[in-house]
Amino acid sequence: MRVPTVPMFFAAVCLAGVGAAHAQIEVGTFHNPGGSGDNFGGVIVQSGDVVVIGAPTANNPVAAGGGAVYIYDANNPNEVLRTLYPSDSVQNDLFGGALAIEGENVLVGALWKSDDEFEQAGAAYIFDITTGQEKRFFPEDSN
Repeated sequence: MRVPTVPMFFAAVCLAGVGAAHAQIEVGTFHNPGGSGDNFGGVIVQSGDVVVIGAPTANNPVAAGGGAVYIYDANNPNEVLRTLYPSDSVQNDLFGGALAIEGENVLVGALWKSDDEFEQAGAAYIFDITTGQEKRFFPEDSN
């Protein structure tokens, strides 16, 4: 499997600029567990030694092309600690297209998630990084 190099370069550049209290990451060290075309590294966030990388068109166990988010330890970027994906994933949700991290929680956007009323209204999920527990939120009014 060929691993894309541009997103990994971007990840490494972002992390290399982090303050001296954090490990310097070499270019090309983040392992993409998915495949080509999954948009791995389009969105990256970091808190301490935790690095979160989105792959909004990656295959996941619930839906082909539903998106995934990978959790890494900055000191061991070749090993994925946890893979996050929503239990209600469908193709083209773009899960992982937006990320934020605070403490042990990661907020993940599914930019094109639809509900019963609104097509591509979007959704936000909060995951506990340690347990993987998930909670989804839809907007109150998409108009």
